[in-house]
Amino acid sequence: MGGADRAVLSFQAKAVSRTAPEESADCPILPKSLLPVSLGNRIWLGSSETQLNKFLGEPSARRGDWRYYASERKIQLDTEDFYELGYLAVKIEEAVIAHLYQSQITSN
Repeated sequence: MGGADRAVLSFQAKAVSRTAPEESADCPILPKSLLPVSLGNRIWLGSSETQLNKFLGEPSARRGDWRYYASERKIQLDTEDFYELGYLAVKIEEAVIAHLYQSQITSN
């Protein structure tokens, strides 16, 4: 999978204080040209649980403040079938998303 192609298969984000964040080699500050960040459906840190449910429906599972969403679908590229598994976990704090983890795997 992947070969010479480069793809982001998972990421996580966590809300931090709005005061000047510290930049590091492991976690650089995004340039303004890449902001605001969001998933394709506009869900991101600070989105309300109501928005989350509107776009994704009820979660596959709930554990305390965490909401878990899982999806699976079959994709056909040229003549070959692939299967995509998607996973999203969000932590709700004070009625908004404070932590987000997303992963996607595609295999044949």
